[in-house]
Order: sequence, then structure tokens, then C-alpha cells
Amino acid sequence: MNENQLEEFKKAQNAIESQNFKLSTDILLNLYDEVDQANVVRLLGKSLYNEKKYVEAGRLIDDNFDFFLVNDPNFLCKVLLKNHRYIDLRIIANGLSKQEQNDFLQRIKADETKYQQNQSDTIHENSREFMHLGAFTPQKQQQIIQHAEQLPYHEYVKGTIVNIVDEDVHPIWRIQLLNNLMRLRYQQSVKFLWIDNKIYKINPVETTDTQDTVSYQKMMKLLKSKYEQTDPIKFEQLKLIINLDLQNLYPFIDKTIDNVHLWLKEIENGVLGVNKTENANDTNASIWLTKVNEMMASIMN
Repeated sequence: MNENQLEEFKKAQNAIESQNFKLSTDILLNLYDEVDQANVVRLLGKSLYNEKKYVEAGRLIDDNFDFFLVNDPNFLCKVLLKNHRYIDLRIIANGLSKQEQNDFLQRIKADETKYQQNQSDTIHENSREFMHLGAFTPQKQQQIIQHAEQLPYHEYVKGTIVNIVDEDVHPIWRIQLLNNLMRLRYQQSVKFLWIDNKIYKINPVETTDTQDTVSYQKMMKLLKSKYEQTDPIKFEQLKLIINLDLQNLYPFIDKTIDNVHLWLKEIENGVLGVNKTENANDTNASIWLTKVNEMMASIMN
């Protein structure tokens, strides 16, 4: 931070000490836009929380998730509990040490119980919409899924099992819901309607998340060798697209990708807007990537 920014940061610290959280939040939001420093992020989170701006604090957590998870998991838990994001918290807890996991789960269960007692009508409405997810547009489905993550665990799982086999639920949301079951370490077999319109019997906990698949790791290694040093901007752009494309092939990423070199070439061509020649044969990669692109485009329509 430069001299003026340091002066503003001190003003924010003083405002927090005097419990003038509106002033500290205003100052820190400006600094947050100007500098990328951990002390600004941490203090802004504290200021938003004390100003009771829990939704905004939740967005800050989402934007700086790794920072808060490593440096202040207790604060992360406090903010997500205020937003009743119980499914997110259970997923996070699964990646913590045994002691931290037990602490998280105790706090989640206590808050869930209180929420069920005080907000039974809201829970009932969220559950009703979630159980009938396929009746809504893809855009509305996304909103309903977000609200469903405030449901008690068993209500969420019950609705998810129904939705992942419902052809009227958008395939991207079906994939996301199955992925959540995996991250929740759900161990019972479920039926799942994949993007090939076939139903499979799957044990979620036995599936592999995108970045842990062999295909993803091989493609990242290839991408790094080609662009990380020579064209870092292109490297980051392609890395993001690969993540999105492969996420939408879950849980059959390694079964679908037959040649990472050809797949990377197809993804590059898509970024560059290269069209196939009229007589060119569709490759396995082009067929599946076209399918994925159509799925993503259909959410916007």
C-alpha cells in the first residue's frame, strides 16, 4: 500500500475499534478495489460481519475462499452459518482435520436445529420447490438449488436423489448435484441421468472430482508445457475453459477423454474460433465439446 492507502487503512482500524462499522466498511471496500492484501481482506470481513452485512461477508468469503479456509476457518464458519449455508459447510468440514471437522459439525447441527424451529415455513417452501425442480426454467432451477443448500442434510439428499434422474432438470445442474453428493461423501448407490441421456447406477463417493482425474492432470501438464512460460494469459484462459468443459463431463471424464492432445487442440480451436473444413470428420472430442457448449448455451436462453 502507498502512503495514502496506509492512512486510510489506519482510519478503518480506528473506526472498527470505535465500533463505527459503516465507516470502516466504506473505507475498506475502497481499499479492497485498489490493493490485493490479506490484511485488507481480513479486516473487511470483520467489518462486514459486525455491520451485520452477512450476505456481503459471504460473497467476500466466496471470492477469497482459500485465504479464509487456511487463515481463519472459524470466521468462515461464522459467516456461512449466518447465511444458513449448511451444505457448503458440511462439504468444507469433510476436508478438515478430525478435531476441526467435529467442531464444524457440532456448530452446523446446532444452527440447523435453531433454523428449523424458527424458519419452518421457509424450509418447507425451499424443500417443496427443490423436490419439483424440473418444473422450473434452468435459470430458476439454479436459484432453487442455491436455496436448497440451506436445507437440513437429509432433506437436501432426498431432493438431490430425485433431481439427478429427472430429465427436466438441466443436465449441468444434475451434474452439480451429483458432485455435491460426492463431496458430502454420500456412500449409497443412486441412479443418475448423464448427458448421453442414459441412466447409470453410481456410488457418489467412488467418483473422481474433475481436478483429480487422470485426464485433467495430463491435460494440465500438456497445457503448462505449451503456454505457461510462453503465453501466461493464454494459459490461464485455456485452464479456465478446460475446467468448465471437464466439469460438465463428470463423473465420466476419464472414460470420455480418449486423447488429451486432440482434446486440447479442439478446445484451443474453440477459443480461436477455428471452424472445421466441410469434409472434416467429427472427432470424439469435437462431438462431446459441442454437446457441452450447447448445454452451457442453453442455460442462457
